[in-house]
Amino acid sequence: MSDGYIAAFMPVFNFATSDTSSTYPWIIKTQVLLNTSYFLNKERLEASVTDGSNVGHFPPNATLYSPVAHEFGHYLSFLALMKNHRLNSILLVDSKNVNDFYEVYSDFGEGNFSLQMINEAYENYKNDTNTTLTLDEWRGTISKYALAKDNKGNYIWDETIAEAFHDVYLNKDSAKDASKYVVKVLKSKLGS
Repeated sequence: MSDGYIAAFMPVFNFATSDTSSTYPWIIKTQVLLNTSYFLNKERLEASVTDGSNVGHFPPNATLYSPVAHEFGHYLSFLALMKNHRLNSILLVDSKNVNDFYEVYSDFGEGNFSLQMINEAYENYKNDTNTTLTLDEWRGTISKYALAKDNKGNYIWDETIAEAFHDVYLNKDSAKDASKYVVKVLKSKLGS
């Protein structure tokens, strides 16, 4: 990871292993990382968040809590993915669940489940509104970061979900419609 991030979600961190890394069990942590160069410098964090919100990189009304809210959106998306794969926990990985663990980890990296949730939300929106917006235009109403791409130019689908959660967390009823639709699907996948 570069020093340029404000906060980051890491779904899998190998916290501990048995005597050798090739045997089980593995103890896995899921974590949100906070960059101390921002979080220990309130003025820097505030300036970055305010600037990001003003240029549309973040949803409107971003606050000092916004980076954490965004990363929490990733965490909730990851929990929904685990539920979809019928995997209750990744805390302890052993020979009985290692294949399920790798399926979830791979799916999160590829963004398949995230894209599925976004497509479901978009279809629901289209059915309710008869919109002429394309999927990308619709996602872009949330924020510019909802359209983030990786170094290869591929969309990072989960950024749309994290930004939608971020928007609903910040703006509640005033959040963008796209955000509300995405969060509604996310809630349904979480079972709430």
